[in-house]
Amino acid sequence: MSPAVSIVTPTFNRHDLLQSQHKIVLAQTMQDFEWLILDDSPQPSSYFVALDDPRIRYAHSPARMIVAAKRNWLCERSRGPMIAQFDDDDYYAPHYLATMLARLEKNQADITKLSAWFVYSVQLKRLGYWDTANTLGLHFTFGPEKSLQGFVNAAPPENMKNNYLGYGFSYVFRKSAWDAASFPPVEYASDYAFVASAIAKGQRFDHFADTEGLCLHVLRTDNMSKSFPQHLLPDFMVEKLFGADLGALLEG
Repeated sequence: MSPAVSIVTPTFNRHDLLQSQHKIVLAQTMQDFEWLILDDSPQPSSYFVALDDPRIRYAHSPARMIVAAKRNWLCERSRGPMIAQFDDDDYYAPHYLATMLARLEKNQADITKLSAWFVYSVQLKRLGYWDTANTLGLHFTFGPEKSLQGFVNAAPPENMKNNYLGYGFSYVFRKSAWDAASFPPVEYASDYAFVASAIAKGQRFDHFADTEGLCLHVLRTDNMSKSFPQHLLPDFMVEKLFGADLGALLEG
């Protein structure tokens, strides 16, 4: 019998983070899932190789692959009618999966995602909140820079207008949407290109703001993307919103 949803996670050289993600997946209130992992690290994870759980399908590739190719590999092999992308370094609250699937069904969408979310910079040790649908005003840069930097948009900048479509850590979509438009074979921004192509092919797209702490997007020094939150939040809000034990997720 097929699961209700397939969770997919591409990963590379993050075995400790992947173990933390295992706890996050097992804590989901929605338990009718399978979890597919594709790991192209130099060596496979001894933890996941030894794991005995039929819901978890771990695969190791000896050859390096771009993230888009790994996402397509995982989606192709998924058995559920719904697919949820869980990145290996982000935190998903226990009710995250159930909430996202309910949202998809309620709005009769093919793809749903967060367009405003909480973001934590491991480099800066700062918590922020970014509403990607609002490009005006003061923003801060969360990226590889070692000091906090800010900028003000007096007019909507061209390079930020489509941010709300990208950032695939919170994508939840029907497998039929992936069938209509798979991830293009590009190194950067394949998430955005996937959604843009799906919309162009008639897939129904939905997005909304996380105002309760459904997810914490974590930026590490090796992340491919940056975030530009409008709001900086006090440190105590991390524990208040997401709990005291986030494992290795917030470590350097």
